[in-house]
This record gives sequence, C-alpha cells and structure tokens, in this order.
Amino acid sequence: MIHELRIYTIKPTRVSEYVDHFQLIGLPIIRRYLSLVGFWTVEFGDINDIYSLWDFSDLTQRTHLRAGLSGDHEWRSEFLPKALELIVAQRTVFLKPGSFSSRSGLAEPPENLPVETRY
Repeated sequence: MIHELRIYTIKPTRVSEYVDHFQLIGLPIIRRYLSLVGFWTVEFGDINDIYSLWDFSDLTQRTHLRAGLSGDHEWRSEFLPKALELIVAQRTVFLKPGSFSSRSGLAEPPENLPVETRY
C-alpha cells in the first residue's frame, strides 16, 4: 500500500474558496479514479495549507489512476483552471508506516520524485 500526502498552499484568504471548489467540482471527478483517505485544513499554524491523503495499492496503480484523472476532460476544464488560480505551491510526500502502524506494506517511493511544485 502506498500513502501519498499532498500539501497545497493556497493564496491567503482563499482557503474556503478552494475547499468549496474541491468539494463541489473536484471531488466527484476525482472519485472516479482515486481513493481519498482524508482531507484537512489547518486550524493553527500554516493556515493557508490543505492536506489530502491518498491510498494506492502500488506505484503502478498510482501511475495508471493519476493518468486517467489527468486525461479527464471535466478535470481539465471544470476543476483545474480555478484550482490552479488559487494554489501557490504543492508538496507531495510518500509516507512509510512504522511497523506498529495500522496501515503497513508501503513500497519504497521511486527516486527523483518532485518534492515541490510552484504555480
């Protein structure tokens, strides 16, 4: 099992706008392809950050499902234009559970994955 944590930094004062857009437009499209484990905003600290956690059986499945999402016409035309307008940065982390974690079996992430993307 692979657990991918994505951390998006949203433009100041626009977090609720992004969350609404994600929930109403993005999530129904995303659910055709990906398994969302959780979605969080920050109460204290980096209040412009949003965290989302995704599960994949392995890297091959992740590559296949993300390619499907990337090729989805509604994703590209209905969700991405407004989302990209609101996102300042994205960080992606592949998590490896401890042996005592309730979720185990994470494959090692591939080398040379982008750590941060700025829009």
